[in-house]
Amino acid sequence: MSEATAELALSSAEQQKGDYPAALKHAQKAIALKPEMVSAHFAAAVIADGMCIPNAQPGPNMRECNLAIQEYKRVLEIDASHQEASKDLAYLLWQFGREESEAFYRKALALNPNDPEALAAVAAIDANRSWKEIALGKAALPAGKSLIGFSWCSEIRENNVARVNEGISLLTKALGIKNDNIEFMGWLSQLYRTRAEIQCGNPPAYRADTTEARKWDRLRSATRTIGGDHSLRRYPPAPPPGPPEK
Repeated sequence: MSEATAELALSSAEQQKGDYPAALKHAQKAIALKPEMVSAHFAAAVIADGMCIPNAQPGPNMRECNLAIQEYKRVLEIDASHQEASKDLAYLLWQFGREESEAFYRKALALNPNDPEALAAVAAIDANRSWKEIALGKAALPAGKSLIGFSWCSEIRENNVARVNEGISLLTKALGIKNDNIEFMGWLSQLYRTRAEIQCGNPPAYRADTTEARKWDRLRSATRTIGGDHSLRRYPPAPPPGPPEK
């Protein structure tokens, strides 16, 4: 066993004991001994990521957070096909509201087109970015009114329909892999509700998408009562369900 490998084994042992600072030191020693050792850089990234709490009060420990970002990026410099590093980095960047997270989620998805976390993450970003412009368009409308009957609907549709359709397609695929994931259902409902708003001049299409959104809200609620899948977490959490049916 090489010295670098021995240090990495010590790092893993300390991590299992919950001593993250010691685990990080051993991972960094492994890196110093063998700078191109992907597993050592990834171990350091994961440990630092675990020590980074983005929503900590009064603020996160940016030393560990920045180290995690740096080490994930170093992994990808050495091994561009490291899907886990790309996904972990994307999720960490998303937690800090950094737009570059999308590029790393898309990279993770390209590396594994059947990864439900990556599918859901890209769809969630599609949903969030599309809804921002739609919400601005709706802000000028009377409460409860849809965009579909207003002149500026077509421009908003043109800017966003491809993203929305992509998100629906990605989540449909993700649910084909994890059909009891309530977060996927929540995002799918949100995307159908979003697309309904840009079915410009087409009330039947608006009603169809709204009905589909409510269907996924019901499935989400029913699945929650029996547990559902909670094994996947590296993607933005879904918004709360839409307004109750009247």
